[in-house]
Amino acid sequence: MRKLQILFAASLAVFAFGALMAASASAVTFLLAEWLVNGAAITANLPVLAEGELLLEDTKVNVLFGAKAMALCSGSLTGTVGVSGADKVEMLWNLGETTLIAEKALEATGLTCTGQENCEKPVAWAVHLPWNSLLELMEDTTSFFAILLSSSGAGNPGWYIECEALGIKAEDECTAAEGVAEAKNVAGGVETVFSEAFTELAGLKLATCTGSGGAETGIVEGTGVENTTEAGTTLSVSSTG
Repeated sequence: MRKLQILFAASLAVFAFGALMAASASAVTFLLAEWLVNGAAITANLPVLAEGELLLEDTKVNVLFGAKAMALCSGSLTGTVGVSGADKVEMLWNLGETTLIAEKALEATGLTCTGQENCEKPVAWAVHLPWNSLLELMEDTTSFFAILLSSSGAGNPGWYIECEALGIKAEDECTAAEGVAEAKNVAGGVETVFSEAFTELAGLKLATCTGSGGAETGIVEGTGVENTTEAGTTLSVSSTG
């Protein structure tokens, strides 16, 4: 049921953003934005925790037959937010922060996920952590807050996943030079929403996956909520203008 909810929400988002893009012939403009804590601008780096559920998809894992693969993963990301919209994702954990998920190159424990299509017994890792990110105000016919993910030097941000299909073990790594999520103020902090529609609205490319043999086949869909780890504080986003 959770998968269907995410896919249904994503379909609505595709329709809404498609209409928005058709209505606007102008290019997207990114403006300055900032993180707030209890309504005040951040003056130093603060630790944050983001928890959520993401659907990882490669739309073409088999070049010959065009099959796609999907896995649903729940987890936690820790890092910091700072001044002038700066943000850094440093570590991936399982949901509840009891197991640290290190880089796949270290042969560490991966994040146990749920197979959705052509992906049995999936295990996932984040790759090329830490990721830098920047909060900005994205202007089109309407304004959206966007979190832009980029490399901090290790390589392009993305994910690595292992699956079984028909008893055969397969692996796939999907990365992109830049990723993006929509940011919304909610009661529990800042909600981040990943979708194919928002990535395209921001003018960015989808991820390139090694298992597909082609570019722009990797998609992330889903929602998480980010907040500080300090008691009595609430994270929010704001434009600086």
